[in-house]
Amino acid sequence: SEYYKSGKIRMSATSKNKNNLQLEGLRIDYYENGNKKQESNYVDNKLRGKQFSWYENNVRKSEKEIIQDTKNKSSETKTLKFWNPEGKQTVLDGNGQIEETEGEFYEKGEIKDGEKQGVWEGKNIKKNYTFTENYKNGKITSGISTDNDNNKYPYKEIMEKPTPTKGMTHFFQYVAKNFKAPQISGLQGKIHVTFVVDKDGSLTDIKVLKDLGYNTKDEAIKTVSSYGKWTPGKKRGVPTRVLYSLPISVNNGNSMNQNR
Repeated sequence: SEYYKSGKIRMSATSKNKNNLQLEGLRIDYYENGNKKQESNYVDNKLRGKQFSWYENNVRKSEKEIIQDTKNKSSETKTLKFWNPEGKQTVLDGNGQIEETEGEFYEKGEIKDGEKQGVWEGKNIKKNYTFTENYKNGKITSGISTDNDNNKYPYKEIMEKPTPTKGMTHFFQYVAKNFKAPQISGLQGKIHVTFVVDKDGSLTDIKVLKDLGYNTKDEAIKTVSSYGKWTPGKKRGVPTRVLYSLPISVNNGNSMNQNR
């Protein structure tokens, strides 16, 4: 379970593994006022089946279905029903219109056969830019964001992950080559590093969540910070800060980095 700072429950679920979160079965998320926010079902730590959501005042919000494609290792979410904050149903049997604010995003558009269809419009309330997107059978085909200065940011996917300028393989090789592990016989384990790829591609907020002692913390920070800039991540075409994690494995004095 997870709790708000006030002590109120935020989420309850069951994990198959005590040491590593592996969700199985029903997960319930709550608003801080105690009302249910969402009910989801997990199979092998993946969302599957029906998902039900409510507004903070306990009015029904949506009914969705998550379908896992095990062959392509992907999932598809269909919106079956949707109600606006006043309780009026605007999507029935997977067809209708949605207009909602979720977090910092507002958006509206058509749902057809459970999927986004046609032109969707919206706004990032926090960063104050608007966007227009085109969908076909639930897949985005194009989009463009416009900021306050009328700058345009075209895109073809909602989220673009940040990448090292010379590719992930080069970054991993660089860390493995430049991290100087202490020559301590029998020393082994993982150093867990997190950092933020900033909007200009620079690596900031480098932190070591777990180290092995023997100056491995400072060495990890030094190695990551010396790499140089990345191609920044983008949300709806707009450069954005993205948190990244990197485990560095040490085994008998040799270092080897692993995927994110």
